[in-house]
Amino acid sequence: MKHKYLILAALLLLSITAKTYGQTETQYSGWLAIYHKQKIAGKWGYLFDAQYRTDKQFSKTSAYLLRPGITYEVSKSQVAGTGYAFFGSYEDEKSSRVFYAENRIWEQYQLDAKIGKATLSNRLRLEQRFINMEQGGFSQRLRYYIRSQIPLVKTDTSFNKGLYMALQNELFVNVQHRERAGNSFLDQNRSYISFGYRISKKIDAELGYQYVYSKDRDGNLRNNVFQLVYTDF
Repeated sequence: MKHKYLILAALLLLSITAKTYGQTETQYSGWLAIYHKQKIAGKWGYLFDAQYRTDKQFSKTSAYLLRPGITYEVSKSQVAGTGYAFFGSYEDEKSSRVFYAENRIWEQYQLDAKIGKATLSNRLRLEQRFINMEQGGFSQRLRYYIRSQIPLVKTDTSFNKGLYMALQNELFVNVQHRERAGNSFLDQNRSYISFGYRISKKIDAELGYQYVYSKDRDGNLRNNVFQLVYTDF
């Protein structure tokens, strides 16, 4: 039990952000996410995730994301990966909706561990972002992700089925050409809590709440996100 409280304290500390300045907007939206990964051969694997996001009235598409990649198992608890991502978003400008396309190349390194019956994942991801290339919109962003999954049922050696709780935080910082991506070192922070059900050894489904704080040239955004996630691993 004490391990659960230690994990909770660590994640809550990570979710604390600095004071906000300037105009702040608060909104509510919904996200749907699908994650899939599988082994190809030997230590090589494949992963893919897709996301669909609504606008602040839950009525229209705000954005979608497609992210394929390949992975290499350095050890049983460490995995390196690289891949491509396409992010499409819609912005309301005057009387019309404008579509923006962003292409990304990414590299990541993930370290997994067990604390009691809970799992703890740490991941660093570096993104090369190509935004509005007509105006030289290349920038780089670093992301640090930490997540713990805590079974809410009795388990013996492995958690194969039943209810669980997940705590997660991800910090985004602009490390190169931040003037082309919001003009702030802090890009955004996402704090997330969810409850889910492990359907089988390799399939999870969860419903959660995510608080997204982001900064851009116009001010700050506080997005309250209700998220449905399906994971096949």
